[in-house]
Amino acid sequence: MDALIKKFDLLVKYICVVSITIMVLLIFVNTVMRYCINSSIVATEELCRFFFVWATFMAVIPVWRDKGHIAVTALTDHLHGNFKKWFAFFWSFLTLFALGALTYGSYEYILENSYYIQITGISYGFIILPVMLSAIACFIMTVNEMIKMLSGKDQQNEKIEVSKEQ
Repeated sequence: MDALIKKFDLLVKYICVVSITIMVLLIFVNTVMRYCINSSIVATEELCRFFFVWATFMAVIPVWRDKGHIAVTALTDHLHGNFKKWFAFFWSFLTLFALGALTYGSYEYILENSYYIQITGISYGFIILPVMLSAIACFIMTVNEMIKMLSGKDQQNEKIEVSKEQ
């Protein structure tokens, strides 16, 4: 399962790089066109917004995998042994609940959405799709971490110790 997650992680990083590159190119071309020929591409702002949302929510996946998000450890630093592991498991379970709600909500929004952007004709559901994809990916990674916690192959505590030394 880790190999599949690493391949998916690489794909997500490429999606982020391509999204940001296209966004920067569109803005650059639009700016040059405005100042040089007093004309611009009408759909640039809309497309850049889509690419920005896609890059932002797709970037959540590698950050989640590497545990690079901000963690408040004021309470967990004082916990030790099995209690610390069970506390982490409990919070992972709550995280699964939140990710499930986010996935379900974005799925329902995509299904019920009938609004289209006026300029490009792209559905608003397209802008919500990366929310659902990132929530599903984070859900799978959290389940994988919970399985590791239960089997005794927990690496989360090592990650906390390393971050404290830096």
